Parts: sequence; structure tokens; C-alpha cells
Amino acid sequence: MDLRERLHKFIHHPVVDASLVVLILISVGLLLWELTIKDPALHQLVVEVNDGLTAVFVVELAVRFYVARSKKRFFRQYWMDIIAVIPWMRSLRILRLLRLLRIFRVGMLLNRRLQAFSSVFRGASSEYLIMAVLIVLMVLAGAIGIRIVEGEQNMDFHHLDQALWWSVMTLVAGEPIGGEAKTLAGRLVSLSVMLGGLTLFAIFTGLVSAVMVNRMRNIKVKVMDLDELRGHIIICGWNRSGRTILKELSGARALIERGIVIVAEFDKDPDLGDHGIDPDLIFIVRGDYTQLSVLKECGGQHAGTALLLADDTRERGGQDIDARTVLASIAIERMNPEIFSSVELLNRENGAHLRVMGVEEIVVGDEYAGTLIAMGLRNRGIARIINELMSVEGNGLFKVPVPPRMVGRSVGEVAGHLRERHRVILVAIESREGESRKALINPPSTQTFKDDDFIVVIADGTPTLADF
Repeated sequence: MDLRERLHKFIHHPVVDASLVVLILISVGLLLWELTIKDPALHQLVVEVNDGLTAVFVVELAVRFYVARSKKRFFRQYWMDIIAVIPWMRSLRILRLLRLLRIFRVGMLLNRRLQAFSSVFRGASSEYLIMAVLIVLMVLAGAIGIRIVEGEQNMDFHHLDQALWWSVMTLVAGEPIGGEAKTLAGRLVSLSVMLGGLTLFAIFTGLVSAVMVNRMRNIKVKVMDLDELRGHIIICGWNRSGRTILKELSGARALIERGIVIVAEFDKDPDLGDHGIDPDLIFIVRGDYTQLSVLKECGGQHAGTALLLADDTRERGGQDIDARTVLASIAIERMNPEIFSSVELLNRENGAHLRVMGVEEIVVGDEYAGTLIAMGLRNRGIARIINELMSVEGNGLFKVPVPPRMVGRSVGEVAGHLRERHRVILVAIESREGESRKALINPPSTQTFKDDDFIVVIADGTPTLADF
């Protein structure tokens, strides 16, 4: 690791960020204290300490500039900090207010750390934090500004606490309260604080309105609560195929009527598209589905079906996505051994142990896509046929138990009857072999049906063979 990489890792370490927050707060506190000190020797000491802190900030910014991959981005991100550390002349006392710009750095550092700490702080937390930083900045800027330009000649602002109280009240009330400026510079400071208060009030009103509207929009009154679900479907993870899955499930009323729980690390509720399912049957849970507590919140121990998608709600590599899918599959199977699990993987080799754990279906989308493309090249037009068979619209594939009257009879005896009377084409027979089941595709005419068999057929809608 070269020097640039080591410095990059050091300057972005959480401990360094926390230390900068402390140093910035100390620097701002020293600036306020500097305005109240009467003893020349102590005043000079505070100024020198603050100058020392400014030198630390200069070094910090220099290191950030050195490790920055894009210098333009560095200046866009840190221009306020650069202004704040410029060694202004002592005669230009009012420009010392620019040191307060470092408060913005505190807000940015805290916001970054909070977002990295937990998803609880995502959402509107950035806006609230910026609002708080703006209020603190305006109060301090107003107090220090009026103290510098009016403090020596106006008894209303002779002490810093008087200036702070005046700044707070003027900011809130929109008019000077607690003292009146007598100089032109003081009146400009008063005007700036009043305009700042009106602006903050408008920002605050808009922020609260936006948050309330969003909360009201997300309030859902459902027929049943999440903890009442039994035999429901859990969809862990989300990607573009999720909307298609919901659309296809809309035709299986018996499967979805117990409810569907979608769980992933959403920042906001996902766009489910036009799926045709009653919204009362769909529940959204925001959380990490690899955690047992989240799976229990979704009713994993009572669910009937688990569908685990290759989740792309967060930026992750393919290996990491499959690892999370496998981990969640194992957790669900241990929690509920009777559940039917269908798992989507990006690489089939990553699911070597899922069959042992009891996972019934493993799907690798890229494999099916490649097979379908190759079949379309070898047999032109066949892709349209397969698309219809895989959709709920038109003819599709259905798996149904063998009717009692078919038990003991051969495929040759019943295939024609199924086609003529029920418009059903027999495709395969699924029979039990030991502890597992095996599908016999395009069975011979001599194959006989057993009472625990299932048949796979092509039909226009779910076939009813009870009257066979």
C-alpha cells in the first residue's frame, strides 16, 4: 500500500471524523470565548490556541487535497472549509464569522456517520440535520456579528449572552427583540438575521409538510395484521423480476389469499407495478432478511412458501448476493422445515448445499435465458410459444393431482380423453421415488398412474379434472 492509499484510509477513518467534530466545536467555542475575554494575556492565549487549531484544519484539508482523485470535486465539497481557514487580518474582525462555516462540516460528518451506523437514520434525517446546523449557524453568526459591530458602543449588546438572546429572539420573531442596533452595520446584521428567520421558517414548514404527506401516504389500513398471517408467501430480496412474479401470482388466488410479505433493505416502498393483487394482501417490511429477527417479524416460522430473489436493492457483487441468498435460505429452512422454498441464484455452484437443507427449487435466470435464446435460433418462433406457456395469459403449464378415476389406468387410455373433453395436453407425470419425487416428461403410453402422482399439463387456465 503506497503513501496515498495509507493517507486516504487514515483521513476517512471514523476516529478521524470524530476527532474533527470535537476540534471544530472547540474552535467555535474558543471564537465565542474570545469575544468575552477582558484580560489581554488570556485573550492572546485563546487567539493562539485557535490559530493552532486552524493550522490543524489546514493540514487536514491539504491531506484531503493530496488523496483526492478529482481535484474539482475536492473544491466543490470543501470550498466553505477553505474559506473558513484563510488567515484573515485582525483588523477585519467581522470576517472571523467565516469560521462558523466549520459547523457545516460537523453536520456533514455526523450525517455520514449516522447513515453508516444504521438504516434508522436514513430518509429525512439529512434534512433535519441541515436544518439544525443552519439554526445554530444563524444564531451564532447573528450574535457574534452584532457583538462585534455594536458591543463597544451599545449597552444592549455589551455581553455575549445578551447578543445570543437577541439573535435567538430576532430569528424566531422576525423583528429585533432584546435590543436595537444603532449603526448601519448593526442594522444590516439585524436585517440578515430577520431574513434568515423567515427563510428558516419557510424551509421548516416545507420540510414538515413533506414528511407528513409522505407519512400519510404510507399509512395503510389492512384487513389483517402482519402477525396474523399463516401459510403466506415471503419474498426475500427484490429485483426487476419481482413485478413479473407478482403479476404471474395474481392468477393463483389459492396461493396468494393468505398474504404476501416482501422484505428487503428498501429506502422506500418499492414500485410493485400493475400486478392485479389486492393491496390488502401485500405487506412491505424494510430490513435485512438474513437476520433471524427480521424473518420472525415476517412470520417466517408460519409461512407456507419462501421465494428468495437475487437482491439488488444495495450495491453488491454477485458472490455477495448469492451468499446472502444462501444464508437466508438456510435460516428459513431451519426456522420452518415444512416451508416450500424457491431460490434464485446468479451462479448455480453457490447453491450446492441448498438441496441438502431442504430447498425445493433452485432457479438460475441466466441459464434459462441462454437456453431460450439458443432454442429460438434452432427452432425459429418457438420462443413465442414458450413465452405463452410461461405466462398466466393464454395457455400455460399446470401441475394437478391425479384424479381418482385415472389411478391404475395408462397414459394411452386417458390422454385422448383429456384432450377431447378437457382441452388438456398431458406433458409429464411426477411420481414419488423413495424420499424424493421425479418427473417423467412425455411419458410412454403404457405408463400407469398411481394415487400419489401429479400430472403436468398444458391448459387454458387451471384445469378441473374432478369429473374425469
